[in-house]
Amino acid sequence: NQPGITDILNRALFRLKLTVGNAGKAIGNMKATLAEASPDSKINWLFYALLAGLAAVVLGRLSAKPVANWVRDVFAPRIPEVPTSRQQKIGYLLFRGTTFSLFAVFVAAVGSIIVVIYAGDHMPSRITGLAVVWTYMAYRLMRAIYINLLVPSVPNYRMINMDDQEAWRLYQTLLVATAISLSIIGVCVWMDHLGLDVSTHKLMLMFGSLISALLFCCIAVVHRAPVAQAIAGFGSLEEKPFWLRALARSWHVILIIYVLGAWAVSAVRLLLDQPASSGLVGAPLAVLIAALVVYGIALVAIDKLFATREPKLQLAAAPTEADEDAAPDSRDEFEVAADGEAGSVSVFKGLIEHAAALGVGFLGLAAIAQIWGINFGRHIARK
Repeated sequence: NQPGITDILNRALFRLKLTVGNAGKAIGNMKATLAEASPDSKINWLFYALLAGLAAVVLGRLSAKPVANWVRDVFAPRIPEVPTSRQQKIGYLLFRGTTFSLFAVFVAAVGSIIVVIYAGDHMPSRITGLAVVWTYMAYRLMRAIYINLLVPSVPNYRMINMDDQEAWRLYQTLLVATAISLSIIGVCVWMDHLGLDVSTHKLMLMFGSLISALLFCCIAVVHRAPVAQAIAGFGSLEEKPFWLRALARSWHVILIIYVLGAWAVSAVRLLLDQPASSGLVGAPLAVLIAALVVYGIALVAIDKLFATREPKLQLAAAPTEADEDAAPDSRDEFEVAADGEAGSVSVFKGLIEHAAALGVGFLGLAAIAQIWGINFGRHIARK
């Protein structure tokens, strides 16, 4: 028989008491772990390993700078200051997001090679240097996401309805919160790889992830109005569907409930040594980013598909010299027919866009459910 929810909570509470009871030993355990990692029982190695990691990041950035400058010099002149179509906007954002991400990966690859060469056979120094490099890479990847979602520096390419000043504020706030969160997670993962005892690692991970969760909950409260405006989209809020109005007005409450609930479930799973104890809190953000990329690519494909159709309709609607000499009634019928066909194509295009949005949304929900360990296919098969 599977244990009930009460049994699970009782076991988790018992484990939590044991873990918190050992909190007084956490600092001592961390010092002991660092001392054991030292080749000479001193902690000097840590300073040099951290310095090597930072130097590796700097050298990685310097090595990638010529490539970044070349990409900017080649492609920047081809990008119009004011885009004329949605396809141009999405294409630019996807291209910039890809280049920023590749830049981060390149810096991390060069930095990792430098760390491995410096550390030699001393594995703790290698782990420490790589932790610095990979944490920085994660930060740069998140920065690439934020800057292409909010587009604070190039407002003409912003796809969401948000004021320039609010976009900058939200962007900078997210960067600070992300830097803190990734630093906390990086320290937890780093100490775990150095051999920190399980109890102290769980304590660090639980309270570190709680700090991160609370940070993003505070951001949701402070920036609830501009994000609500972005969710509602362009136009009057009162003209939007009921569900969209409700989501725009209560999104921060939904997010806070989810984040704190996901943290609680993650803590219980971590205490009970169950799988999927991490990733629940950040699952919606990861899925949202992937969904936006997929939906953006779908919109570009749809625009290209209908781009060849629209000029033909415009040409068909344009009167020729023969039309000018023709009877007024026949010319009017011709123009009405062309306008009707253009309207049908526009409606059909809208239906395809809505279908793409629904498909991406469904896949996103399925992905979140999979991260939570819920398999809809298996439940349907059982029924």
